Amino acid sequence: MTQANHPFPTVPISQAGPISDETLDKLARVGRAAQMGQTLTDEGAELMLLCAPQIAVELLHRRRAMQVIEDLAGDNVVFLSPGSGDVAG
Repeated sequence: MTQANHPFPTVPISQAGPISDETLDKLARVGRAAQMGQTLTDEGAELMLLCAPQIAVELLHRRRAMQVIEDLAGDNVVFLSPGSGDVAG
């Protein structure tokens, strides 16, 4: 989105702050309900649009950090993924 070019000062485009666990939980419920064919309310759609960019950025940062850790760890660390076997604990 670009802002108009004029001589008047403009207000920077706002960005949302951190997303709380409560909001993430609600977002997950709204998303699952929409995927299951339930009606997506205007409130739910707005919540998804407001949260999606921040979640994507956070996920990308996490993936990059995990890749760095994996690269540095080499053969000294084995990463277990869900369903990769029985893990005691």
